[in-house]
Amino acid sequence: MNDLELRNALHRDADLVGEPSPDLLDQLAGRRQRQRRQRAGLLTAGLAVVVIGAGIPIGASFMTQSDGGPAAPTTLVPSPRVTPEVVAPTPTVAPPTPSVAPAPEPVVEAPGSPTEPVACPDLATLNAALPADTADRVYEMQHEGQSPVHVRCEGDWAGSGYWESYIDENGTEWLDGQAGLFRYVDGAWTFLGRGSWCDDPAVPASVWDGTCNVD
Repeated sequence: MNDLELRNALHRDADLVGEPSPDLLDQLAGRRQRQRRQRAGLLTAGLAVVVIGAGIPIGASFMTQSDGGPAAPTTLVPSPRVTPEVVAPTPTVAPPTPSVAPAPEPVVEAPGSPTEPVACPDLATLNAALPADTADRVYEMQHEGQSPVHVRCEGDWAGSGYWESYIDENGTEWLDGQAGLFRYVDGAWTFLGRGSWCDDPAVPASVWDGTCNVD
């Protein structure tokens, strides 16, 4: 409602109730201005509240931004899982064992023939080469009351009969005639007996016949 309408309304009311107060119009105009100021103040206060409420999230968003521009969303990339590499142990290879040829066994050679001619042994020499006597046996080249033995020799070989006497379990003495081979070894005559020595082809035939080929 404008001032003109207000004045006309007041005149109509005056006609009904009498003459109004001379400053009534000014009072109404002042009241109206106060109402307008109150409304403007309320409106300003409401706008301030709205602005403050809107400013809080805006300010918070500015704080999360970097100085160079709007904050970009952070994308978390999971780190790849590293599986430790299993290294197989290197086998230890032993160095090859050198092939060592076995040492040859020493060869025991039969006594060699002397380089110098050997004289045929006498009975005393062969008697010293006979086996040693024992408690119940006696070895000798010549026994008392018996015929002499004969010696055959050739080179470093010799053959001859000898006597072996022994006592049995009854106390009886026995005399047994034997034959044996002898050979000249390392400067001396050695008793060999018979047995396998008679199979040695090195034995001269003359010696073998009178020593090995007899009972």
